Formats: sequence, structure tokens, C-alpha cells
Amino acid sequence: MQANPAALTVDRGFGAEMITYAGHYELAVVSGTGAIGGGFSTSNTEGSFFGITTTEDSIDQVERRLAKKPYESDRLTFVLAGNIFGRKKKKKRKFISANIGLIAKHNKQTGNYNGGLGLSGTLGIFNFGYARYRDDHKDKLSGEESTYYNQSLSVGGKFANVAVDYIYMESHAFPVSYVRMLTATIFAKKAMFTYGLRSEYSKFIKTSAFTQGVESKDPKNDTFMGAQYIFKKKVVLGIFYNYFLLREYSFNLDPYILRTHLHG
Repeated sequence: MQANPAALTVDRGFGAEMITYAGHYELAVVSGTGAIGGGFSTSNTEGSFFGITTTEDSIDQVERRLAKKPYESDRLTFVLAGNIFGRKKKKKRKFISANIGLIAKHNKQTGNYNGGLGLSGTLGIFNFGYARYRDDHKDKLSGEESTYYNQSLSVGGKFANVAVDYIYMESHAFPVSYVRMLTATIFAKKAMFTYGLRSEYSKFIKTSAFTQGVESKDPKNDTFMGAQYIFKKKVVLGIFYNYFLLREYSFNLDPYILRTHLHG
């Protein structure tokens, strides 16, 4: 729901997701009625495999990554999504469907609220989405505030038990940066396995896990691997590799009540 608020599930029920690594915790909660859904998250996904680039200083980022510390978000995210047409009935999704979503972010550094809009849809086995929202940043040295916008575009499809998605994210925080991602997920009876490729084009310097050195050339490439297991259709326990772009192993726990699930 961070990249596109319209991707938030509107399925009836309640769910939560927690990701933890080295004392760092991120929490998301969602709820749906079958036609509309809402949620909030303490994570902005900035600086993660599935997120846009951060607005931190380049030197700060190098020191943080060498110390293997996740990026600490200063934002709270609130999302509202609704089905426009093609609402799923009796677990069967329509051939054509479309959702709309609204997003609001509270930046604790500036005290400001920023918003945006997202659209998503399906056409048979294919899906698509686009979102754009405003954000702001406060320079830690000068104290100056700047406003910019982020946007994302996604296309994908599900072929039998394999889902493939391409995501493009662009941040207009100075200077402009963008991220390209390709992910593939295999669904088994009680498990799912994900592999992802990420290419980042930005001002930031990439740290090397093997030499403790840095790389400044673009693109900065990363991989992601994840495995999740479903217990009695209500609890999902998973392990991720490189979610925080630190070449770390993190864990996630998703307890679900009624018939709901989370989307990224």
C-alpha cells in the first residue's frame, strides 16, 4: 500500500503485518468491508528493496549501511481504497476490475501532511497500477524545507501459480532518482517464494558487503529473496533476505482475521 494506495486490499476482514530486524520493527494494519478498505503503517518503505530512495545525506547513508542499520522513517502513512467496478464476489474476481486509493503521509520532521492518489486494475490475468503523491523533506543542517513528488507505475500478471510484476518508481527529491524492480512469486499450497531484482539510479553510494568499500556507478543492483508459510490460513510467518538493502535476514509475521490479506 506504500507504493500505490489503490493496491490495498478491500476484502472483508482485518489483518496486520510486522517486519523485524535487529531491534527495528515496522507495523502495518489493514481492514476491509468488501467494497472499501483502510490501513496505516509506521513504515514508509524508503530505503528498502520495495521502496523509493531516501532523502538522507549520502554520507549518512554510507555510515548507516556499513553499520547495518535500517533507515528510520519519520512518516506515518494512512491509506483508503475503494472498488470502482468489478468487485469480487464469492471469492471470484471479475475479468475487469478497477480500484482507487487515497494516501496521506504525516512527516514528523516538518509536521506536515501530504497526500496523493492511486489507481489499480485487472484485465484477466494481468494487473496494472499508477500512483502519485506529494512529500517533503527538512534539511538537517540548514533547516530548510522542500516539497517534491513521488510516482510509481506497475504492470504484472499471474500465470497458473506464478506471479510476475514490474514496478517503476520515481522520486523528484533533488536530484531526481528512480528504481526499477522485477519480482517473481511462486505460490504453493501453504507457502510462497519470492525472488526480486532491483536497479537504482540515484546520487547515493552503494556499500559493498564483502570489501566494506563503496560503489558510486549506476545502476546499483540488488536482489531479494523471501519465503513465507501459512499456518491454518490465519497466520503467515516469513523470512526475507535483503529487505532493508543491508544484505540482512529479517522476519515477518502476518496474523489475519476473517478473509483478508496484505498487498505491498
